[in-house]
Amino acid sequence: MFEFQPNLLQLDTLRLILDDNIEKVASFTGHRPESFEDYDEESDTIIGVKHKLYNQIKNAISQGYAYFVGGGARGVDIWVGETVTELKKIYPHIKLVTIIPHENQAKSWSQSWQNRYDNLMQNSDFVSVISAGFSYASFHIRNRFLVDHSSLLIGVYNGTKGGTQSTIEYAQKQQKQIIIIDC
Repeated sequence: MFEFQPNLLQLDTLRLILDDNIEKVASFTGHRPESFEDYDEESDTIIGVKHKLYNQIKNAISQGYAYFVGGGARGVDIWVGETVTELKKIYPHIKLVTIIPHENQAKSWSQSWQNRYDNLMQNSDFVSVISAGFSYASFHIRNRFLVDHSSLLIGVYNGTKGGTQSTIEYAQKQQKQIIIIDC
């Protein structure tokens, strides 16, 4: 569960850090696990998505990106965090940033996802929280923050309506560079 983290920053402080480095900030959007037709961590689809994320993140690093920002949700957000954590062993200068919509985001998740979430929080260089309590608006605000304070959005998208689609459409309106990983 969410506890005070030494890496916890006020949203305004994080905004300043990211905006000062915006040309080096990549953010991510993507689906929850149940949105994948054959969701299983060992399925060819999920292994393929993770491999594509790894390659896109490595490519972004080679282009000078150093801040990788995700929303801490089950699925793509946690996979991104796990990937960046692994890549930090090779590229120690990169930073993992997690913006969560509310403090109880992981409360109703399975124990296995909660453990992965706790690892994500511990491995994040910076963590910020949109809202203390649950609200649907906190997810929307989080997604807009991801776009507004980055120069690149990498999306794992299967064409369905929802938060991922809305985030990609918002990034298009903001004229951000966008990379879509089809799934």
